Amino acid sequence: MDYSFVVVANAAVAMQKKGVSLWANMAGFVGTFVASQETKPHVDDVKDMLLDEELTYGKANPKAPVLKTVVAYRTSKSVALKAVEVGVSLLDDKGKPKGKTQVEQEVKAMLNEGVKTPLDKFRGTMTTANSLGDKLLTEMEYLSALQLVKELNEKLLAGYAIAKKEAA
Repeated sequence: MDYSFVVVANAAVAMQKKGVSLWANMAGFVGTFVASQETKPHVDDVKDMLLDEELTYGKANPKAPVLKTVVAYRTSKSVALKAVEVGVSLLDDKGKPKGKTQVEQEVKAMLNEGVKTPLDKFRGTMTTANSLGDKLLTEMEYLSALQLVKELNEKLLAGYAIAKKEAA
């Protein structure tokens, strides 16, 4: 099958009317592009290529909906780019597009290889909480946040005391 961006875009537009396989066309187009490169392209290069194709398609088809407004297109593009980013092939051994669920599972497996520890997750949460602290507006919001921090502090101190006893 010939995988071109026009086929992808037409599938995105047609999907609004009936169940055309947008994913298969997106995976085939991006997967074929990646496979055709001498070296594995960076995900930003693939994003740029897709943006160029979107702009070209939009100019050639001014009456078609803007692709970024088609949810199924955005979803397919996002999954394809995430696969490229983590190194998951969009094509099977025979050069046919893999199913979207299969690609999503392979991406998830690749990402889970670097599973975060509870401390890593806690650090991320604290970073988010720290940035949100600057967005509090009222005295009541600050008092509520301070109460949450107090409760967290008490819980951490209690956990530390238990861990210290168990280590002794």
